Amino acid sequence: MDIFEEPILLKKRTIVSLICTLLMGAAAYGAQAAGFSAQGLLGAAVVQLILTVPVCAVNFPVFRRAAGALRKDRPGTAVQDALFCLSAALCLGYSLFALIQLISCVISGTDTAPAADWYSSLLFFHAGCILCCGSAAQWAAAVLLRRAAAPAEALEARMPASACVLRGRTPTDIPAAEVKAGDIFLLRPGDILPADGVVMEGQSSVEESFLTGSDAPVDKSKGSTVYAGSKNGDNALICRAESTGADTLLSRMAGSARGKGDTLPAAEKAERLCSLSAAILSGAAIVVLIVWLLLERPFAFALTRAAAVLAAGCPLAALLAGPAALLACRMQGLGDGILFHSGDGVEDTALARSVLLQKDGILTSDRPEVAEIIGTRSVPARFLLGMAAGLESQCDDPAAQAVMRRAQAEKIKLSTVRDISAVPGQGLCGKFAGKSIAGGSREFIAAHCELTPDLEQAGQRLAGDGMTVLYFSLDGHPAGLIAVGETVRDAGCEAAEELRALGLEVVLLTADTPESVRHAANCAHLDENHVVCGLTHETMPEEVRRRQFTGPAALAAGPDFTPALQAAAPGIAFGTAGRGDGIAPVELVRNDPAAIPQAIRLARHATARLERVLAAAAVCQAAVLVLGAVVLSPALCALLSAFVCAAAPAVLLHKESDRKTPVTNSKPTDESSDSTAKEADV
Repeated sequence: MDIFEEPILLKKRTIVSLICTLLMGAAAYGAQAAGFSAQGLLGAAVVQLILTVPVCAVNFPVFRRAAGALRKDRPGTAVQDALFCLSAALCLGYSLFALIQLISCVISGTDTAPAADWYSSLLFFHAGCILCCGSAAQWAAAVLLRRAAAPAEALEARMPASACVLRGRTPTDIPAAEVKAGDIFLLRPGDILPADGVVMEGQSSVEESFLTGSDAPVDKSKGSTVYAGSKNGDNALICRAESTGADTLLSRMAGSARGKGDTLPAAEKAERLCSLSAAILSGAAIVVLIVWLLLERPFAFALTRAAAVLAAGCPLAALLAGPAALLACRMQGLGDGILFHSGDGVEDTALARSVLLQKDGILTSDRPEVAEIIGTRSVPARFLLGMAAGLESQCDDPAAQAVMRRAQAEKIKLSTVRDISAVPGQGLCGKFAGKSIAGGSREFIAAHCELTPDLEQAGQRLAGDGMTVLYFSLDGHPAGLIAVGETVRDAGCEAAEELRALGLEVVLLTADTPESVRHAANCAHLDENHVVCGLTHETMPEEVRRRQFTGPAALAAGPDFTPALQAAAPGIAFGTAGRGDGIAPVELVRNDPAAIPQAIRLARHATARLERVLAAAAVCQAAVLVLGAVVLSPALCALLSAFVCAAAPAVLLHKESDRKTPVTNSKPTDESSDSTAKEADV
């Protein structure tokens, strides 16, 4: 059964079966209680037979799947259909035989007692109960699974019905599904984005909580990436569509979370065992039949016990538990931007004994940033930043760009610097307010002025931490320094600590030298035995494979490291923001290191709950089976078996809010959702 099979069909089947079965029960036990004559008993038996017809008719798909399971070994719901149908067929077959004998008694005019004996042997009611309970269990499971998938459906519901596309600068409203890659579309205030794209004109704030995990808007300007399903703020934007329809990040997240037809490996093992259950339980039913006959019990009683064994042995709980556990894991991860693309990925994540972390983007920033600004008594730090940004405004060097971003973030107006000239490999010179200004390496600035001892000491300290130190002078006097480098992320250090608390070994992978990575490793409390330096794109997969020999090792890295991610068990694509489809079994769309330990917790929780539920369901099923072989009727066995089947997914889909710690970005910054782990590290 498709876990997203339409519940309405199962509902109709269950209601029809239930009504007819209840009427059968009223006719069966009402006639006996009223003490009808032989003719009256025959009439009640015919009524039961007539009511059996619609029950069998609405359950015809079940019989068809059961026939397919008998012709060919097919694990899945066809196995449980075969068991239910075989049990119902035994009851129906013997009931028809008893009905013929009852008719013979009426025709021959015998006493009421023989007719009553044959009437009591009718099992039409039990057959109806078996089919009704089977449909009810599937209906309950389908409803539970559909409700559990509500977060994925809510994501899909964010897509707008229409979009405003610019045709030669003329706005034209078209259905959102008709937007194609390359189209230019207009976002008016309050509009929902119809596609993933890039801002071409305008500046606004966009609500993209499905990606950032926060309701706080994210600023967007020219060149910013926007995502389908996001809501525009108060200003208009003109964007170019790049991914549409099923290729958008929103659709991929919803599709990955739903994951039709997938299950967990532990459940797959249970399904393979279930494929043998039809033959095993059929043999057990025959044994029960023979044992009761040897104990000189009536054939009707022995056959009833055999039918009860078949009804009690339905493995539907094991078949539904896997998809339910995986769906629960996916839905809980969806809110944190964690996508589990396969059941194997969930199990591999749960079994991981160590985690390999790419340094850049996880433990440190994925691009150079200003780490520290040290001014002087005559040149305060804020003034130094504006002056330095004005000097570096014409430079494309990564360090210069970091200074520019810091000035923009602090809303500092750039100083006007004229006559800028560059000394290759050394620094820049210019004129600021009629005074000479210079910025660059220590040797370059030392040629313009004499550095003070405190600036010398600060520069040596920062350089020892692997920073690039930019010195500045103003009018022949030292003006301070700005340190640029990979800043250590507090979230990355906290994630490493959480991973160790989960009992995992944490190893840092980087292309840097031991000296340049020492500061970041110390912040994360990683010694030299847990830092691997000097890796390249070619050697990183080899290192990942080597780590697998000591136990399953997960790799958390950016989407640029596909070969290494595929060599890990499992690969966790970090900070993909729509660029990681299919490159790893686990995908973290947000640039948030806290999602790494959260993904491992979710996977461990899902597999542990599944194992407990499967064990409990097996014990309950075995108890019902034994009771069915001894005392319980087929109808009651089917009811108890259906209860166990519906209870398994209900337990797995139950939310435990006190266990889960949400992963959110409390202070999203511009393009926070689009930041990814770059390949500057390896």
